[in-house]
Amino acid sequence: MTNEKRLSTNQNFFYDCQMDFGVDLIKPSSKFWFSSRNLTKDEKTKHDYVHVVSASELSMDDPNLIPTKINNLSFSIKNRLNDKSTTFKSTNKFLKTEKSEISSLHTSPLNDIFVTSSNNSVNLYSTKDLKCLKELKDLHKLDINNAKFFPSGKVLLTASSDFTLKVTDLEGKVNPIDYFSHKRAVTDTDVVERGTNFISSSYDGTVKLWETATATVMNSVSLSAGKINAISLEGDFGSKSGNLVFAAADEGAFVLDFRSKNLTAPISFQSNNNSLSLVRSLDVNANNLIAFGCSFGNIVLYDKRNPKEELILVKKSKARINKIKFLKNLESSLMFSNGEGSLSLVKFSQNLDDFNFEKEFIGNDLNSTTFDFFEEEKSTIFAGNEIGELTVFEDFC
Repeated sequence: MTNEKRLSTNQNFFYDCQMDFGVDLIKPSSKFWFSSRNLTKDEKTKHDYVHVVSASELSMDDPNLIPTKINNLSFSIKNRLNDKSTTFKSTNKFLKTEKSEISSLHTSPLNDIFVTSSNNSVNLYSTKDLKCLKELKDLHKLDINNAKFFPSGKVLLTASSDFTLKVTDLEGKVNPIDYFSHKRAVTDTDVVERGTNFISSSYDGTVKLWETATATVMNSVSLSAGKINAISLEGDFGSKSGNLVFAAADEGAFVLDFRSKNLTAPISFQSNNNSLSLVRSLDVNANNLIAFGCSFGNIVLYDKRNPKEELILVKKSKARINKIKFLKNLESSLMFSNGEGSLSLVKFSQNLDDFNFEKEFIGNDLNSTTFDFFEEEKSTIFAGNEIGELTVFEDFC
């Protein structure tokens, strides 16, 4: 498959703006900086200003960019060159939590609480008022790399750099269970169906399938790729006989077949021009799409049933992709955070030959390392950063 076929033939633009633009958006006669770059033509960045003419009117010097104020926390830019619009959303909801980097953040399936991990401890917060409900200190001897809820929302699974995993009953009715088998840091997890089993990945190059109740390793697959950074089950397509598991590794992306008792060799996803290396994150949706995020800024989409052919490549910048996640309520849309501190929502065309950065979420010192969200009547994003702060964006859909 050629690059010309997989890359959008339409013009796509990368935008950036002043992080505290919300301060100036409410002040007539003020201005804040704005920049744009044509990604398709790989042009240099153009710098401009958004002028706040009045309480409701905005203007820009570039005749191709049309700014519109939405409210006191957001505005949109429409580009005449591609007839696409991007919305910029600010927020006034910040919360200082842990003293160090928030390494993971996960919302309960019940959407009532979310968990953050930092160092070797976790905190539980209410999604309604951000009140800290519980702190679980010293769950592990070293840093917790991932904390995730079981489907019940009452049990927590943590993975640590101390080579172990732990399952904790948040109601305290059952003693915590420790899981030992990995030989290096455990990086990611995913829970199978109702939680009878779960999978884990590690820098030791293995993906393991565990029986939750007995802490027994039921299956283990080794990748020659070395470090495995993230894993995901096949989403809504699981079967009672087992699951496909997708893995993001330093050497690429792979699919592992856990449906067979005699495990087959991992299948690697094929890429063009080395676009799929140093893969840091991934997600799978219900429409057979799988997306991989890489250390040098690439997001590569595939049909999960065809690992040999890329569908489309998205690259906003060269900054590392920290996390990606598909939206359920917005078809063919995903959100991602990167090393430049931005949080972006990208939407793909129906035939997956084009994309647009639909929304950019901007906060003071956002520097989002991880995030999660829930999609209900009032959709909300929770983003954690490298200095222990939480940023909240409401009504993002």
